Amino acid sequence: MESFSDKKGQAMLEYIVILSACLFATLGISRNMTNILGSGILRLGAQLEQDLKTGRLSLRFWSN
Repeated sequence: MESFSDKKGQAMLEYIVILSACLFATLGISRNMTNILGSGILRLGAQLEQDLKTGRLSLRFWSN
């Protein structure tokens, strides 16, 4: 027959496993989002640079 302390230990282990799975999923998603945002910002910068060099975008665009 199982005692209360055995069940309590099993529940704690289950919580640890669930928490670990959530942590790994969060890390994977955040790493993916960082890559997506980083490449988007680089693409935007390259487009702005090209527009300024070719004259499609005036420097007055950036003045306040």
